[in-house]
Amino acid sequence: MTRTPISGIEVFLAIVREGSLRAAARSLGVGAPAVSHQLKALERRIGVDLLVRTTRSIELTDAGRALLAGAAPAFEEIIDAIEGTREIGKSNTGTLRLTLPRSAYKMIIAPVLADFQAQYPDVCLDLSIDEGLVDIEVVSAASRRQERRRLRRDSGPGLRLGPFWLAFYLLFL
Repeated sequence: MTRTPISGIEVFLAIVREGSLRAAARSLGVGAPAVSHQLKALERRIGVDLLVRTTRSIELTDAGRALLAGAAPAFEEIIDAIEGTREIGKSNTGTLRLTLPRSAYKMIIAPVLADFQAQYPDVCLDLSIDEGLVDIEVVSAASRRQERRRLRRDSGPGLRLGPFWLAFYLLFL
């Protein structure tokens, strides 16, 4: 299987954007020889020259212009997707399931529930009020299957706010 030569695209785009290998190296935080090496490797993998290099300038070849036209917008979309993923990872989302007696709900949860929901609007609370002893493993097996199905349909992953964080919130905030 032939690998797609994607690894050098960022370097190629930086060279074009910055106007020189040395400036691209500075913007990428690497040395100029590393940039030159990656560009040569990309050209070798693609099988065409992308830039005409002289001691004073660089100029795009027809192949370089074609790659720039297709790769620049796609690369920006990849960067946006990565940034969006980082933002999701910083937020608290998901379903928090609690099984507790009515007295615990009234004394601990109810007084802070509105504040909790305002602070964590993307957390779905699934409260089960039960006065008896509950075998959570038996009860939650069906819930876990249902939750896995729901998560597959969800638009994206996120951190789940666990019971520890709810307890922390209730006790210290």
